[in-house]
Amino acid sequence: MRQNERALLIITCVACGLLPTLPILANPITIPNFSFENPYTGTGNSFDSGSSSSQLITNWDIYTSNGGNAGVGSPGGLNIQSLTFPDGIQGGYLNANGGTTDIAQQLTTTEAANTTYQLGIYAVRDQNGSYDPGTNYSISLYSGGTLTSGNALSGGTLLKSVTPVELSNSAFTDLTLTYTSPGSVTAGQDLDIVISLTDSSGLEQVVFDDVTLNATSNASSTPDGSSTMILMGIGLSALACVRCKRQRSA
Repeated sequence: MRQNERALLIITCVACGLLPTLPILANPITIPNFSFENPYTGTGNSFDSGSSSSQLITNWDIYTSNGGNAGVGSPGGLNIQSLTFPDGIQGGYLNANGGTTDIAQQLTTTEAANTTYQLGIYAVRDQNGSYDPGTNYSISLYSGGTLTSGNALSGGTLLKSVTPVELSNSAFTDLTLTYTSPGSVTAGQDLDIVISLTDSSGLEQVVFDDVTLNATSNASSTPDGSSTMILMGIGLSALACVRCKRQRSA
C-alpha cells in the first residue's frame, strides 16, 4: 500500500473510532435573580429583612433567627465601597447575630442521574473589619425537600457544600463545588441552593454575587451505526479515488 493511501486509511479508522466518544458540553441551569439585582435599592443603599422573615430578595426565601437579616444592596450600602460586583450593580448579603440566617432557592430543574454539577458563587467580607464571618458560612446544593417563605429548607438531601475559606475584604473570592450524581437517583427531586451564615458570639456578615450552576451529563454522545458507516464510506471512497488516479497515470 502506498504511503498516502496508508495515511488516509489510518485517519479514517481513527475518526470512526473516536466518533462515538465525543463529550457532551456543560449546560447552564437557570437561577432567577442569580446576581441579586432585584429589588433595586439605589446607589449607596441596601434592603434587609430586619428580624422578620419577609420576602425581600426576589426569587429567594429568607430564614432568620435571633435578629439576623438578609437582603440586597449596592457596594456603598454593604460596606464594600471600593469594589464592584462580578455581575451587575448589586449583590446579596447575610447578617447573623447569635443565630443563623439562610437564603434559599428551589429550582425548576430536577436532579439527573450520572451528571456532574458545578455550583459557583463569589463572596467577600465587609471592609470596615467589624463583621468578619470567618468560615461560619456555607453554600450548599440540595436535592428535594420543601421550601416555604420564611422557613429554612425542610427535608431534602445535602449533595455537597462549598469548602469555606477565610474571605478577603479587598477582592471577591471565587468559591465552587463539584458534585457527581450516582447512576440512579429519585425522580422528580428539584435542586436547591442554600446560602447560610451562623454566628454564636457577635454580628457577622458575608456579601455574595453571581450564583451559577452548570450540569454536564457523563453519558457519551453515541451516534447510531449509520453515522459511522457514512464516515467510513467517505474515507474508503477517497481511498478508491486515489488508487484509480494512480492506475490511470501508470
